[in-house]
Amino acid sequence: MRSKLRKLGTSVALVATAFITTSAAAEEFSLPGHACIEDAASLGNLAYELERAVNTSSTQDAVLRCPVFRDPPDASTITALSVSGTDNNPAVGRSVECFLRSCDINAGSCAVSSTLSSGAGSFVLNFNSAIDGDPDGFAYYTCTVPPTSGGVRSSVRAYTWDD
Repeated sequence: MRSKLRKLGTSVALVATAFITTSAAAEEFSLPGHACIEDAASLGNLAYELERAVNTSSTQDAVLRCPVFRDPPDASTITALSVSGTDNNPAVGRSVECFLRSCDINAGSCAVSSTLSSGAGSFVLNFNSAIDGDPDGFAYYTCTVPPTSGGVRSSVRAYTWDD
């Protein structure tokens, strides 16, 4: 009986230590572009191809909202932000542009990151600063994806963050 209690106590201590260790460390999350949804302002321009969210319109931008979640309780700051994809529209001023918005639970107060632009070709947008927020609130990337050019579509392939 005594050895069973000792084993149980050791198991509980190991599980508690593992939980404390993992909850205190920043966690990296990554989602594919098909986790994004289309903003109401551009409905009808978005399609999903493999893991990517692509703009199918030849004339209009697609505006995507890509959800970001947090792992409480130590998840008020979001860091190591990045978005990857392909910009196939070489026209000046027609690049993929993204920013992160982090709001409190009632959306009464929101922090917004800087907006980054891709340039033509494959890209990774790396946001070099952290953004604070409410661990009980919500956050999302907003990306504007330009229309097709010569039949070739621009897309968001994946996005990542640490909390």
